[in-house]
Amino acid sequence: MMTENFRKELRLKKEDAANFLRELADSIEDEDEVMIQGGDWKLYQPYEDIIPFQIIQDDTGLEVDLKMIPPED
Repeated sequence: MMTENFRKELRLKKEDAANFLRELADSIEDEDEVMIQGGDWKLYQPYEDIIPFQIIQDDTGLEVDLKMIPPED
């Protein structure tokens, strides 16, 4: 089941970013769907066991991107 599109850019302090990533990692490790949330939003996403990552480093910094792909029925 697809939900409507959602886009949010987060600018977190170092400690908050680390906590956010720990919670995301815990959700990936322990659950069949990932759950992330912010002040007024909450997202759930089932995902496959393989999670693609893309890492880019250029003059503007380092970018790490991952995609939680829904499992096929």
